[in-house]
Amino acid sequence: MTFADQGTKTFVDIGSADGYFPIGMMSGEIFEKAYAFEISDEARTKMKLAIERNGCGEKIVVGKEANVETLRKVLETNDDAVILIDIEGAEYDFLDDTALAMVKKCRVICELHPWLVEGGQRKERELEVRAQKLFRVSFLQREAYEPNKFAELKEFSDDERLLACSEGRGENTRWMVLEPKH
Repeated sequence: MTFADQGTKTFVDIGSADGYFPIGMMSGEIFEKAYAFEISDEARTKMKLAIERNGCGEKIVVGKEANVETLRKVLETNDDAVILIDIEGAEYDFLDDTALAMVKKCRVICELHPWLVEGGQRKERELEVRAQKLFRVSFLQREAYEPNKFAELKEFSDDERLLACSEGRGENTRWMVLEPKH
């Protein structure tokens, strides 16, 4: 069963970098439409090229900055979207009470970056408290790398397999998952 089978037709990626997730969602026909927001001009240029190369040009709308106004426009006709947020510490300010109320019918997955902002741990707790008013809140965190499950890596050394699965992060990232209470 896909999200479209459940009636959710829209994917929103805030901080989409090179467009990996919206392109994958459209190529896999998981959603009917995607909105990809990325503030980097260079990344948007690369994303647009990748979108065209993957035949997704008609299905993905690329925008520069996600804010209350751009989000409102997307949600006018798609108020139950699935939203992915990865904005390198700006998530704590972005997901204020106004934005949370706006996305209250959506499912939201937000990558958290408390180490990138002053008072990050406190801001993360405050975001969780705000979100709990409208959502069921849970967290995801990778517990272990499992490079041995990939047959493509069987000829690699242990170090090479681990490196192939690494995202090169300095911290063990976790994600906040928001599911509507309704």
